[in-house]
Amino acid sequence: MAISDRLTFDDVEIRVQEQTAKLRKANKAFHTEIIECKSAENELIKLKDKLEAEMTCKYNRILEGISKIFSIAGQNRRRYGI
Repeated sequence: MAISDRLTFDDVEIRVQEQTAKLRKANKAFHTEIIECKSAENELIKLKDKLEAEMTCKYNRILEGISKIFSIAGQNRRRYGI
């Protein structure tokens, strides 16, 4: 094996190690990004659930108000013979 072949092999080995290190770093960054996205998704789900609960509560209060209005109207109809 000539010296130039050995240097070429060493150069290739160094490049492989450098690229492997870059890929590991990129993979770690990608993994971190995935975790952050999942966390953001979970926060959005919590906010959506909270908003739905608030809307349901408001909707129920509106229905209760309408029910009271009809109840009072019915009482007045009977009271005044309307």
